[in-house]
Amino acid sequence: MSKMLRLLRWAVRGQVREKRNYASTDTGLKSGWLSDAFVVSHPKSGRTWLRFMLGRYIADLRGEERSPAEYTSSVFRDAREFPRIAFVHDHSSCHQEFRFAADELPADKSFYSDSKVLLLTRDPRDVLVSYYMHCTQRDPIFAGSLSEFVRDSMFGIEKIVRFMNLWAGGENAARAFMLLRYEDLMLDAESALRSAVCFLGLPVDEEGIARAVDYSRLENMKKLERTGALSGDVRFGAGSSGSQDGFKVRQGRVGGFREAMSDDDAAYCSQYMSAHLDPRYGYGT
Repeated sequence: MSKMLRLLRWAVRGQVREKRNYASTDTGLKSGWLSDAFVVSHPKSGRTWLRFMLGRYIADLRGEERSPAEYTSSVFRDAREFPRIAFVHDHSSCHQEFRFAADELPADKSFYSDSKVLLLTRDPRDVLVSYYMHCTQRDPIFAGSLSEFVRDSMFGIEKIVRFMNLWAGGENAARAFMLLRYEDLMLDAESALRSAVCFLGLPVDEEGIARAVDYSRLENMKKLERTGALSGDVRFGAGSSGSQDGFKVRQGRVGGFREAMSDDDAAYCSQYMSAHLDPRYGYGT
């Protein structure tokens, strides 16, 4: 659907102001609110990896040679022959002008009623550890311990679970909805990328999918970031701390929280998830 047609439809329904207001308090939505499809995720759920794969894949479809940094940025803006895709955190990020605590997250998802939504999720415990590193080592906005982070209503398990629960019925909010778990992406990246490509309305090229997955392997992305090949994108680099934990691409492991969290913190998160997280996500304790 073209931007003009989308605006016209909203205008007829009297929804333009409502849609604009919803988008105005989220950085990604503000710039991409007229997109055809949205990849929605809480920070540190694997979005950069999926975005890099999709960007590489689209560039391949177009027969283009791009710098690595462009696979997460300009390739999406330039590929006008394909559906426009926006990558958004839907008000869950704390690295933006407007920050929402757990109980402040917008519950009404009607903004997405005319759009496709691919929801990317990850085990909240792994998200917490990765986001803690980001918020203390890469772009410091939190000064406490991991234990304090876990229990904080602006950053912790309560907010991640609420964010996921608000999207648990995503098929009722969007024109089309797909759930993609980071763990499934790790298990079979080619199958997961193929499903995402089909859902987003992109042409399917099996060889292109294989090339995109191979190029986006964790070790290659770590190498690209640490050698400066991704320096053209502000999303990458060592961050303010200059430490290994400050890099955007870190470990990417499933279940890595067990090594980073204390037993008490892991138990607290697991118990909270067991009591509150929608079971449709399949994140057992």
